Amino acid sequence: MGLAIVARFTSLPEAQVAGAALRSAGLDATVLDDPLPGVMPLEPDDAGGIRLCVPEADLAAARALLAAAREIGDAEVEDPD
Repeated sequence: MGLAIVARFTSLPEAQVAGAALRSAGLDATVLDDPLPGVMPLEPDDAGGIRLCVPEADLAAARALLAAAREIGDAEVEDPD
């Protein structure tokens, strides 16, 4: 079974946070194109972006989880005061 790209990111921290969210939901998520520490990486857009991958069988679930997370992130938070 191969890996499938669930999302592409322009920053490593975003990819790592999304990967951690998927892993916390029980999915095996892997960040690819992680630049080496201390090495000046190419711009992620130039190299095709930083890829977040999951096993092909988990692709639909991973996309649904990321979509739900985006909706939560886009929701307006009311001021409690």
